[in-house]
Amino acid sequence: MRKSASKRRMRTSICLGVLALTAASSLCQADSDLWTGEYSRKGNWEVYAGGQYLAGDTANFSDTGSSLKLDDAFTGGAGFGYHFLDYLSIDVELFGGPIRLTRRDIFSSTTRIDDATLFGGNVNINYNVLKKRFSPVITAGLGFRNYSASDLNETDPAVNVGAGLRWDITDRFFIKAIGGVTWTELQNENFYNLFSGQGSILMKSASLSVGYKF
Repeated sequence: MRKSASKRRMRTSICLGVLALTAASSLCQADSDLWTGEYSRKGNWEVYAGGQYLAGDTANFSDTGSSLKLDDAFTGGAGFGYHFLDYLSIDVELFGGPIRLTRRDIFSSTTRIDDATLFGGNVNINYNVLKKRFSPVITAGLGFRNYSASDLNETDPAVNVGAGLRWDITDRFFIKAIGGVTWTELQNENFYNLFSGQGSILMKSASLSVGYKF
């Protein structure tokens, strides 16, 4: 009787051990698929929203000796995109937020502008390096930047490039972190500076966004 009970306990222990190993193996496989499993994005639309940190820069106008300094800033925005291939997608985004400017005139006197606003937009082509849920991303595109304040309202073309990481957590939700640089030229209230190197701004950025695919 005791031997029979002992054998039953042994069989039960073996069965539980096998189940535990099977469950652990399944979890490891699921975790692996979540990070490195092959994944297709082709044909998906997506919407996303997030925040962006911008490192400031100064536009110098050597012909007049004036300048306009942009302080570091945080902006928020949203966008949508479409994956026309597993590796390539296009997206359109808009963003904006308050910024602080410091203007120096031809007499070297400075004026602080605390009520300024930055509004911008981009149309970008994105290259997902891997056909995986977790993949490096390279992005580049064209856009515009609008700087407005009580005595300033200027819109200029912009070019941006960047790189980062994308993780499709589920078939619906993803997160994306991108670092990059954006180049634009302020016209200093005139348009003769366009593409001349006068008043150029090179802003470094870091963004984090969360999105939904459908």
